[in-house]
Amino acid sequence: SFDYGPFRFLPWLDPSFTAAYFDHGGLYAFGRQSSAVLWNLQQLAHALALVGDRASLARALDGFERETQAALRTRFLHRLGVEPQTEMSDHELLDTAAQVLQLGQLPYDRFFFDWYGGAAATTRADEGRFGRLYRSAWFAPLWTLLLDRAPLRPSVLDDPYFVGDSPVSMCNDATVGAWTPIAEQDDWSAFHVLIGRVRALGVRLGNRPG
Repeated sequence: SFDYGPFRFLPWLDPSFTAAYFDHGGLYAFGRQSSAVLWNLQQLAHALALVGDRASLARALDGFERETQAALRTRFLHRLGVEPQTEMSDHELLDTAAQVLQLGQLPYDRFFFDWYGGAAATTRADEGRFGRLYRSAWFAPLWTLLLDRAPLRPSVLDDPYFVGDSPVSMCNDATVGAWTPIAEQDDWSAFHVLIGRVRALGVRLGNRPG
């Protein structure tokens, strides 16, 4: 369902964020992507029903929302570098994070950088650039839940990347900064540096290289 046209990474959590400049109604806004994918699958199911088993197609669609939410929780916990707990507590962490990050408009990549490892990241987050924001009242509900989370990969926390001052970013400023030299001078060096940093981060986080 991915549209290989205009796209952007979220600067902060905003369900109404729409990357496509021509999508004036926000049909494919970030907060609507799950429902847009489901609609696409429903149309595919209607077509397949002409030659396939309707009951099987219906069962597959019935599980979409449940499986989507489960996958979202799994990826969120992995990206945050914390151990999963119960389904209810994991859902509470994800839901609270969504509310807090949307309210505070905290840069998405900064949050995952500062708080990677949950409770193990408390000192790093408190003493970092956004420490004052983390100690404010709007972040308090999420702080409490993060203190209850053990790190998924403790050895990674001592990596030079997390000891540094800023995260790798693929937001608009970074991607435009890499694209401009390509468009103007056919210079791909900044692009390769950015992609190299992103891939290196993926390896640190336990993602498969490539």
